[in-house]
Amino acid sequence: MKTRTALFASALFAATIVNAQDLAAIDPAARVVEAAPTAFDLSATERLELELDKQIDRYVTYPYVQREALYGAVVVTYVVDAEGKLRVMTSEATDQRLLDHVLAKLERIDVGENPSGLWTKTTARFVFMPQQ
Repeated sequence: MKTRTALFASALFAATIVNAQDLAAIDPAARVVEAAPTAFDLSATERLELELDKQIDRYVTYPYVQREALYGAVVVTYVVDAEGKLRVMTSEATDQRLLDHVLAKLERIDVGENPSGLWTKTTARFVFMPQQ
């Protein structure tokens, strides 16, 4: 009896593996998706860009400390220097207080050493709108 049960379990397991492969062939969504690239898979430039995005998300937030509501847009063109600091080249805004707020936050960003010193001129637009 134990031998029959073991054989049945082995056959069931083998059928399950075959069916999973058949399902992957039929339904592309059932296939295993490759993992997103890790920090080890990224080039030095991509790591710097990822770190910059994280820090912008962290530092450039709505200025809640203001007593009055501030709404508008700020457009900033910047590069990252060899030391990893963000250097603003041009900036404009619909409200000077928002511009001052964004520039103060961007000054805090340090993405780490950028040995090549190369960075594409990047333009970012920050929009501050009322939440609904």
